[in-house]
Amino acid sequence: MKKIVIAAAVFCAALVSQAAQVKWVSGSNFLGVGAAAVGDNGVYAADGAKLKGNSALTYVLSIYAAGTDELVYTASGDMKFGATNQKTNLSWTDDAIELGTAYDYVITLTGTQSDLTARGVDGKFDYSAATISATINGSVTTATSGFTTIADNASTWTVSGVAAVPEPTSGLLMLVGLAGLALRRRRA
Repeated sequence: MKKIVIAAAVFCAALVSQAAQVKWVSGSNFLGVGAAAVGDNGVYAADGAKLKGNSALTYVLSIYAAGTDELVYTASGDMKFGATNQKTNLSWTDDAIELGTAYDYVITLTGTQSDLTARGVDGKFDYSAATISATINGSVTTATSGFTTIADNASTWTVSGVAAVPEPTSGLLMLVGLAGLALRRRRA
């Protein structure tokens, strides 16, 4: 009976030790969009303020079998930055991620950047509901022991939610037109 218990313990330990550990640690300058450069919805370079304390972002990590669309693992949550500099520091361990195996990954980021939304109504646009999103993708082969590190930053951000503010003259013309229609109805 002892031999069976020992064999089962060794088997369980071997199963648990086969899970790979994946870590995403970005570069120290994780930059958002340059808020002053944003003129409308669109794609902008990551050349703005550092995102630490300047954003509320969520992430979705998807890991696929290399070269396929077979989803192996997914995780999501709020962005966390390291205590020093502006680095992401997230890690995942799961039995579905195997040691020494090639995978493709996609990290999707979505949220707000406070210095962009703080622009409010500026000229022809209202930035108060602006959101930013980015996608980071690549390939990695997990280490045979220890952490496998993904070290990518977002190079571009997609800005959405920027609303056009109607010109005052357009509103005035519409008001005059409606008044004319009302006057015409009154005469009839």
